[in-house]
Amino acid sequence: MYTINDIFLGEPDGKKEAAYNSDFENFFFDYNNLYLESMKQKVFIILGRKGTGKSILGEFIKKKSNEDPKWFCHLISYKDFQFHALIQLENGDIRPNEYISIWEWVLLIELAKLCLENKKLESYDEYEKLRVFFSENNFSMDLNTLKIIEITKQRNISGNVLKIVQGEKNYIVKSERGNYLNYIEDLRNVVIKLLKLSGAKYTLICDELYTCTLR
Repeated sequence: MYTINDIFLGEPDGKKEAAYNSDFENFFFDYNNLYLESMKQKVFIILGRKGTGKSILGEFIKKKSNEDPKWFCHLISYKDFQFHALIQLENGDIRPNEYISIWEWVLLIELAKLCLENKKLESYDEYEKLRVFFSENNFSMDLNTLKIIEITKQRNISGNVLKIVQGEKNYIVKSERGNYLNYIEDLRNVVIKLLKLSGAKYTLICDELYTCTLR
């Protein structure tokens, strides 16, 4: 004899559901082919009220990427991130553009981490530049956004390795350090070039951005 209390219908929170059931993807209801729609090249933002399935969709995409050795995917949660952490890193532009640069910086570092996971790119100069850049700035592969912001706040970024002309051998990394704005263009160029050289697929999912409010 079973009662209603014996029936488990799943966790209401998508992240908890994915953690609770290792095979949750087998029970994922792909309403109106939402998975395929979300993976279209021109889709960048998925909006919806809390509880509509955004987080579980992100977890489903991440799980699907694990099945493909040429698909590199990160799912980042911003649940505990507060917008005021960015105040010291504004770029001086007129609102609302003053925080665009730091968001680009964070996303570029996350994309760089995805590139570094792809060991088939190790033969390219750009891969070595990113590896040295991470080493020089204590950026680890498990670095979260808050830690990236904390390191960037120190205005002690070493990025000269990113400026080295492709093909230079036995280069020496200069020790000059500065604001992240001094190196964001160089980081962008290296990451984009490495992405173009790669035949792999890269997906970066930023979940729970709605909590990033100024308080």
